[in-house]
Amino acid sequence: MNTKLSTPVLLFLIGVYSLVIYFSTEETYCKLPAADLPICHYSNQAGDNLRKTYVQAILDAKESITCLIYSLTDEEIIAAFKKKADDGVEVLIVSDPVATQNVQEKLGPKVTVVPRRQKGLMHNKLLAIDHKVSMIGSANFTRDSLNMHANIVMGVHSPAVALAIEAKGKSLIEKGKKIEPLFIKTPTQSLEVCFLPDDGEALYKLLKQLHAAEKCIKVAMFTFTHPDLINALVAAHKRGVEVTVVLDRESSRKTSYPAFSRFSKEKMNVLVSNRVGLLHEKMAIIDDTTLIMGSANWTKAAFGTNSENLCILTDLQPDQLSKLNSFWETTLREAMP
Repeated sequence: MNTKLSTPVLLFLIGVYSLVIYFSTEETYCKLPAADLPICHYSNQAGDNLRKTYVQAILDAKESITCLIYSLTDEEIIAAFKKKADDGVEVLIVSDPVATQNVQEKLGPKVTVVPRRQKGLMHNKLLAIDHKVSMIGSANFTRDSLNMHANIVMGVHSPAVALAIEAKGKSLIEKGKKIEPLFIKTPTQSLEVCFLPDDGEALYKLLKQLHAAEKCIKVAMFTFTHPDLINALVAAHKRGVEVTVVLDRESSRKTSYPAFSRFSKEKMNVLVSNRVGLLHEKMAIIDDTTLIMGSANWTKAAFGTNSENLCILTDLQPDQLSKLNSFWETTLREAMP
């Protein structure tokens, strides 16, 4: 008897098998930040499902949601916002008018959507829930950004941070006062959240961290053009710090090419991501003790005109470093010289 399967049947069975594996191994979401876990990290390069983590955070809201986002098009995220607004939760979304268009109809009339029409991009990716939980990262709320692009997100359980994000949202709407940088301490570490361009010292703070590096600097960057930051990494390399830079493939050939070229000329360890989606992170790990991350690419526009954020987290804890090491190992596996 001929038991050879036809191509359509074989493809069907492969598809079913893939779905079984997908749904049997994928977590619904990662543990969200809480009083006993005030700062945690998520990355699709470390096996986390960013969409389900964000959706769960949104659906957990009981009182209010403030979202400052560059691009919002993902259907599941939109549905979660709409559901909470229909349930009576106050939902405010401040978005970039070009990257996020015609979303009000999908969200429904109970969601307040305000396009931020000012100089520079509204490039934040911030979420504040119930005045106490915040999500800060590089991921836009789009299908590709959550599924395919390499991103990293930090969850923070802190009323001070959530209230600062809410205040930033109001300042973008009302063109009000600048939001001062926020410095908080947990029992084990410190976190500084800088809103750009409000904090005119943010670039200096980043440069100070790079200049203080003693052992290693690991950078994963979507767009890298700022000459001061390029020079800081070259200087670190020359004083014996192990510097590794991974750039997005397309950006390394175009916008970030001057940085790629300079690092190559200096014989530094500069790599190019070879993943299917974008390498969209904007982060650095310094001496395995300090994490720099947020929405800001390392460009003049990010520090001068865009609405952005930059976070500096010190005294990385073992569980955080384990997650970051997993993320970094994947970043290196997906890269090439």
